[in-house]
Amino acid sequence: MTPSCFLDPKAVAASRRAELKNVLTALATGAALLATGLFAWNHYFLGLALGLVYSNGFEYVYHRFVLHDREGRLSNNHQLHHSSFGQADEPRNVTFGGSPIEVGIVIVLNSVPFALFDWLGAGIGAGVVTGFVVYFTAFEEMHWRMHLGWLPNRLEWMRLHHFAHHRGEEGRYNVFLPLCDRLFAWTLPRRRAVVIPFSTRQPSAQSSERKDKAA
Repeated sequence: MTPSCFLDPKAVAASRRAELKNVLTALATGAALLATGLFAWNHYFLGLALGLVYSNGFEYVYHRFVLHDREGRLSNNHQLHHSSFGQADEPRNVTFGGSPIEVGIVIVLNSVPFALFDWLGAGIGAGVVTGFVVYFTAFEEMHWRMHLGWLPNRLEWMRLHHFAHHRGEEGRYNVFLPLCDRLFAWTLPRRRAVVIPFSTRQPSAQSSERKDKAA
């Protein structure tokens, strides 16, 4: 987490509003999808569990292979998130889901296959959609808090896990629940970066120079 003295409170507040818009969009999109009647409720809790596991896998694949291993607008935007890590402009690039429109598209596209499965009699769609929306909202909230907000002490390991990714450690593509990180760790090169706890992070060199000049 960037030291608060180097962050513009207005920028942090704007970032918070953007994150909340994404969360509300995810909730509204999920509710609208469930209201269509295309998703069955027969095996709701089984679908809910599958939806949470599926979401963790989608997060891993999307983060690793779309945002890091491909060229394009999405990966370029994500690199802004990395390059602003620990800098004064970090609040501008924290939301992981992009714009509310992009959030809605992601949820709809990930829900469509399960509507087809329900058409074939699976009976899990409503639970999967719920699980995906719950995971996404938790993901957005936790990611914002890792960078700009507060976490209880028992969850600080999540922040350290994610910040290791920002420090260059291979893997760590799951932001706060590293199931697939553990499962697919064997596919990554054996290279580790130095992990610096958030409480000992230092301001950027430019910020330090400005502070020295002011003194």
